[in-house]
Amino acid sequence: MVTGRGGWICGPHVHVTPANMAEVKELEPILEKAPIWGRLYADKGCASCANKQLLKESKIKNGI
Repeated sequence: MVTGRGGWICGPHVHVTPANMAEVKELEPILEKAPIWGRLYADKGCASCANKQLLKESKIKNGI
């Protein structure tokens, strides 16, 4: 789910996966679909070197 500056959901950008699926591999599909500006806040389930690099290349500040 992606939220805007006020904490509201921005459009139909809800990404649902089964509970047994690792979150760490789901950041790229989210970034492809959702407009993200400024900083991305996520829990440590998204923390990886690959995701840090992806955020850097996308010019999005890392809030993981």
